[in-house]
Amino acid sequence: MSVPTANDTWISINTPYTSDITLVNNTFAAITQAYSSGNRHYHTMQHIEHLLSLCHQYADHIKDRDTLLFAVFFHDIIYDIPGAENEEQSAAAAVNYLHKINYPSSDIAVVKDYIIIVTLRVQGLRFF
Repeated sequence: MSVPTANDTWISINTPYTSDITLVNNTFAAITQAYSSGNRHYHTMQHIEHLLSLCHQYADHIKDRDTLLFAVFFHDIIYDIPGAENEEQSAAAAVNYLHKINYPSSDIAVVKDYIIIVTLRVQGLRFF
């Protein structure tokens, strides 16, 4: 079974929440641009594709696929090398977007926690 592309995954997780395809496509373009900037050595689109592959591989063990996948896409969208607030700013970007697509508030809070808490805890392990 092949792993869906990042774009296919992005479309599939957005479809239940919004019909604004322009918003969805523009946000994916912004995500791609952010993860493709020249100052990134690890948190790149290749990294996102790798995490998506792992999510696909372990799909049977994931309780809330959309929430986890939104966290994957946004977890390091902000990447300021000397910056100390990358996770908080990345979480804020996710929250802003998820409100626009009417994602459930309780799940938005989980995405935010995944980005801030989980990323900070596993940073040294290079999981995210």
